[in-house]
Amino acid sequence: MAVHAPTVIAVAVIVTVAGFGLLFYEGYLTAPGETIYSQNWAGYEDGKAVGSASGTIALPSNPDWHGSGVASLWVGMGGSTSRGTPQWPFWQAGVQVSCSSGACSAQLFTEGGTEGSPCNGVCPPDWTQAFGVAPGDSIAIAISGGSSGAVAVLTVDQGGFNTTYSAPPWTVLAGVTSFPSAEWIYESPSGSSGFDVMPTLDPPGAVFSSLSDSSLLSNLVPIQMQGNPNHQSVGVSGYGGGSFSAYSYDS
Repeated sequence: MAVHAPTVIAVAVIVTVAGFGLLFYEGYLTAPGETIYSQNWAGYEDGKAVGSASGTIALPSNPDWHGSGVASLWVGMGGSTSRGTPQWPFWQAGVQVSCSSGACSAQLFTEGGTEGSPCNGVCPPDWTQAFGVAPGDSIAIAISGGSSGAVAVLTVDQGGFNTTYSAPPWTVLAGVTSFPSAEWIYESPSGSSGFDVMPTLDPPGAVFSSLSDSSLLSNLVPIQMQGNPNHQSVGVSGYGGGSFSAYSYDS
């Protein structure tokens, strides 16, 4: 585990864990105007407790992706820490893009984690859907907690034709209605030997829009990728009009 610097309030570092390529970060909750730094996350976080979060991710088409690698783009709740103490549980839903020499495919997923059993950290992916989504599509994502478990609804827009996928409720989180934060993230996922290499993506990149959560985005702060061991980074635009964009490049 990397160790965060306790004297720098806005700094966060990533903990590498087994899983589908999604990580939680360790750092302090921040105040408006501050920035979180991470080795493999980029995007925005709302550092207030939430019961639901949503957003839409517009994936660039194949010609905008270059090289080989994997990138995850998602909406999440939880997984952050407060004053160095991990806050559980977390729940995430999104899309993973895999490219080989610029030929890319995409897959929807959900994933969760708990402090105690059965996961003791990040669980294996709860649900995946490899059909019905591809680069160039737009995916509207809504996640929440509930009496039967954490739920995720993902609606894929392919040129005006919409298909909605409802992931099975994650019963491990049955009855959980409050999560410590909300996130909208472009990620360099974790692999068997560390962080995966991302394909590069031309600006402006993927567009995250219609950001919303039950805390009304009351403590929204940017997350910037810094110190990625693959010498890659993600450029994130300023938040405005309910949206931001993110693209990946070799730094």
